[in-house]
Amino acid sequence: MLFKSRFHLVLCVLVGGAYGVDPRQCNKIDSCSCKFADNGAVVNLRPLAKSNGASLFKDIYAKDGYYYSYNPCVPFDEEECHSASMCKRLSTNSSVSLVADQNNVNFGPNENGVQLTYLPSGLGNIVTVSFKCVQNSKPLFIPYGFDNVTKQYNFEVETMCACDNACHTAPETGGISTGSILLIIFFVMIFLYLTIGAINGKINGQSSGLQVLPHYEFWVGFPGLVKDGCLFAVRCVCCSTGVTSYDKV
Repeated sequence: MLFKSRFHLVLCVLVGGAYGVDPRQCNKIDSCSCKFADNGAVVNLRPLAKSNGASLFKDIYAKDGYYYSYNPCVPFDEEECHSASMCKRLSTNSSVSLVADQNNVNFGPNENGVQLTYLPSGLGNIVTVSFKCVQNSKPLFIPYGFDNVTKQYNFEVETMCACDNACHTAPETGGISTGSILLIIFFVMIFLYLTIGAINGKINGQSSGLQVLPHYEFWVGFPGLVKDGCLFAVRCVCCSTGVTSYDKV
């Protein structure tokens, strides 16, 4: 009876594990990143993407006889193929057609990384791109092309960004940097200081011209104060060796 109970317990554990949540399930954060459920590691593919309208991989020949261009995360344009994630052409001189876009992208676990599945917006075929964790500096695109059995496109990208917490580069938004923002704030504050001060000087009946500017006397004498300060510092450095000490008592 005890053996039978233990057998049932082991069977329940095995069945529960088989039908439970995949421990390597990567929950989608956005179209470029996901977070693994088991250890909280993040896979961020955005550092791979080009944001200048071009593709990361361009016209790479596949086994199905087509040339493929691909850019993860950010749409690109290639001739008549617009707002695309992937385009293809039969030859380097032929017209380009859309294979996948960024409208419907799902993340899934892979043997050694993550897999992106691009679902067609209308009539089309599913596109899967397996990102394999490889510790190299340059990403490698392996196009298998269209599979006539599964009726879907299959590709592989070897990159270190498919490894856990490997790429932490912030998404490229095309916005201005923090330093630029600080400079803008600085010059806006100077403009407000001068404008409000000049208006206040006019209202209070001060002289016209530059004298209406706030703290006019201080700013006129400021270069002289800087000069005096520099000369004083130079004298202190140059004459420090000649300073006599007090006699001991």
